[in-house]
Amino acid sequence: MNRYFFIALLLLSSCRLTTENEQITTEMVITGHEDDGRVAGATFEEEVYKFGTIAQGELVDFTFKFKNTGKIPLVIAAVKPACGCTLINKWPKTPIAPGEEAEIPVRFNSADQKGHISKSVTMVANTKPKTTVLYFEGEVIAMDTNQE
Repeated sequence: MNRYFFIALLLLSSCRLTTENEQITTEMVITGHEDDGRVAGATFEEEVYKFGTIAQGELVDFTFKFKNTGKIPLVIAAVKPACGCTLINKWPKTPIAPGEEAEIPVRFNSADQKGHISKSVTMVANTKPKTTVLYFEGEVIAMDTNQE
């Protein structure tokens, strides 16, 4: 019994250390070189994507394209959708050099949506400010299930 308790305690301790190390790494990446005025900059082609009118249940795929307009490599720590109807499969995981362009692919699932839709995606990076909120919006027409 003591052996299992010890193993469980050891596993919990290692999980806590991993979480603390990930947090420290993220904080170091996000902080960048703000103190000396050198920060990365993300300038987006558009910060609001308008998908127009779609039928309920349609998937909408689009990308937010941007350029690092800062003086140091841009490092994205996270990209978080505001709801479960939005999927961000991947975003650049490697540093983006000054002047380099990149994109964040987004997929919106309109299955449980109707009417005017306005959703957001938040990027956390070594920019100033640290968070950039991007939006997408449009109209979702509900499908009439009573048709014969």
